[in-house]
Amino acid sequence: MNEALDPTRAGASNLEPLVDPDTFPLLAGARTAGRPLAYLDSAASAQKPAAVLDRMRDFYTHDYANIHRGVYPLSERSTEAYEDARARVARFLNAKSDEIVFTRGATEAINLVAYSYGERFLEAGDRILVSAIEHHANIVPWQALRDRRGLKLEVIPIDGNGRYRYGRAREAGRGCCAGLHHGGAPTRWAP
Repeated sequence: MNEALDPTRAGASNLEPLVDPDTFPLLAGARTAGRPLAYLDSAASAQKPAAVLDRMRDFYTHDYANIHRGVYPLSERSTEAYEDARARVARFLNAKSDEIVFTRGATEAINLVAYSYGERFLEAGDRILVSAIEHHANIVPWQALRDRRGLKLEVIPIDGNGRYRYGRAREAGRGCCAGLHHGGAPTRWAP
C-alpha cells in the first residue's frame, strides 16, 4: 500500500485519497522532500491511472480517426468507441446520452456553460453564485457574463472551518449556481 494511505503515519488526517495513488504511474512511489507526493492540480492536468493510459495507447495505435465524419471502418470504430463512452458516462450520471458533452478540461467546460447557458437563459438582474474558494477559471467567465448581461455576481464566503456561509445566498431569486468548489483550488473540500 502507498505510504500516503497509511492512517497510522505521523500527521495523518481524514483527507485520505479515495483512490490508491499507486494506480497512477506518475504518482506511484513519487516523493518530494522525502514525503509522498500530493498532486493538487487535477483540474488543470489530471493524472491518469494505468488503465486509462493503457486504453489511450490502444486507441491511438489501433482505432484513432476522426469521429462522426468518416465513412470508412477506422472512423466508424472511433465513432462507436466515442459514443459508447458517452453512453457509459450518461448511465453513471443517470442522464441521457445526448445530454453529455465532452470537453478538453474543466476550464473549457466552465466557459461552455457560461457562454451557452448564461447567454441564453440569464437576464439582467439575475444572480450568479460562486464560492470564495473557486479557481479563477470559474470566476472570469462569470465576470465577463455579468458585465455583458447586467447580472449580479455574488461570492459565498467560507468560514474558518472551511464551510460555506450561505447567508444571503439562500434568498429566493433567479439565477444560477456556478459550481461550488473547483477541484484545483488549493484548499480542503468545503462541505
